[in-house]
Amino acid sequence: MSALDVQALETNFNNWHKERVSHLTVSDAFERYAVEQVLKDADLSDDEIDSGLFGGPDDGGVDGMYFFVNRVLIQPDSDVPDPAITANLSIVQAKHEKGFKEDTVQKIHTFTRDLLNWSVPVDSFSYLSTAARDAISLFREKYNVIIGSPHIFSVDFYYVTTNR
Repeated sequence: MSALDVQALETNFNNWHKERVSHLTVSDAFERYAVEQVLKDADLSDDEIDSGLFGGPDDGGVDGMYFFVNRVLIQPDSDVPDPAITANLSIVQAKHEKGFKEDTVQKIHTFTRDLLNWSVPVDSFSYLSTAARDAISLFREKYNVIIGSPHIFSVDFYYVTTNR
């Protein structure tokens, strides 16, 4: 990104923060902003964005996770569409800082390895916050509904920072 692109992004974010979520810290606002941007095509409401955010202490290096079946966001009260043609899991880590860190990528890897390892019960992930464990449980519960039927499953990882 050019310096001008970075400045444009920062200005856009700062304006968005003031107008939309001025009550949030810069870090929390950036998490929400990043999700809104990377999942723009899903056209999520503020409540839907909130439903997938769990960043904070002991989040496993992940700020949010969103599970879609047939492009529909799956939430606790959602029925899983039948038939399921596509299933997509979007995992987001957003940091309002410059550059990327190897440690962050390693944490995302570890979180994902545990998330997809059905042989390990979610409650054994004591190093994760309750919110992170709840997100894993929700994903496993809802994905179990379609895991045995033909569908395309994809996982998208988004590691968002303010500059390269």
